[in-house]
Amino acid sequence: MSIIKKIKQFQKTEELGVIDLFSGCGGMSLGFQKAGCGVIAGIEIDELAATTHERNFSYTSQETEKNLNKDITTLSPKDFADELNKKFGKKQSVDVIIGGPPCQAFARIGRAKLREITKHPEGFLQDDRANLYLHFLEYVDFFSPLVVVMENVIDIMNYGGKNVAEEIAVSLDELGYETRYSILNSAHYGVPQMRQRFFLIGFHKELDLIPEFPQPTHFIKLPQGYASSMQVALGGLNQTLFNYGVIISVL
Repeated sequence: MSIIKKIKQFQKTEELGVIDLFSGCGGMSLGFQKAGCGVIAGIEIDELAATTHERNFSYTSQETEKNLNKDITTLSPKDFADELNKKFGKKQSVDVIIGGPPCQAFARIGRAKLREITKHPEGFLQDDRANLYLHFLEYVDFFSPLVVVMENVIDIMNYGGKNVAEEIAVSLDELGYETRYSILNSAHYGVPQMRQRFFLIGFHKELDLIPEFPQPTHFIKLPQGYASSMQVALGGLNQTLFNYGVIISVL
C-alpha cells in the first residue's frame, strides 16, 4: 500500500498496524497497544521470548500465531509479508515499525564480556549483532511505514568512536523520513526505575511532521554515574554530522 493510501486509511479509521522487530517479550508492543495501535506481529529469534510475546498479546479473535520465532537475518521482508498475509488471510497494512536491535555490542557492560570472550581489546567491534540495525532499515525500506521508532542503549551513539544513531538517521532520511533522536530516562516519566535509553522517531515526510519528544513529567536527581555515562555516549558525536539528533537535558 502506498504512503498516500496509508495516510488516507488512517484519517478514515484512526487505526495503525504495528510490527515489532526484535520484539522480545513485547515491552514496546505493550506501549503501542496501550496507545491504541494494533500489534500485527513480531519477529524474535529467542523461542521463549517469542512464545511469551505471543501469549502476552491477543491480536485478534483469530487463533493463529502472529509472532514469528525466526532469525531476521534470514527472513527477508517479502517472506515475512507473505507469511503475515497468509496467517491473516489478507494483506496487512504495516503503518508503524518499532524495535530495539540487540544492544550487547553497544553496551559497555556487553563490551567487557565480549572482550573476555574474544580475548581481544576491541572484541565488541567484531560482534555481528552491531549490524542488525541494517535489517531494521531493510524492513522500513520494504514496508514504507508512516512511523518508525527504535530504542537502544545510549552507547549506540559512541560505538568505537562512531555514532551509529546518526548513520541510522541519515539512512532513514534517504528513505524519506524526518528523523530525530534523543536520550530519555524512564524515571522522568513516572516509571519507578532509572533506565537511560536512546530513542529515535521517524515520520514519513509525506506526513509533514517534525518528531518531538515528550517533556519530563517527573523530577528525580540522578546519581553522578548517569551524567558520566551520558558524557561518554555524547563523546561519539561528530558535530559536523550531527544533523538529526535532539538531545533533551534533564536533571
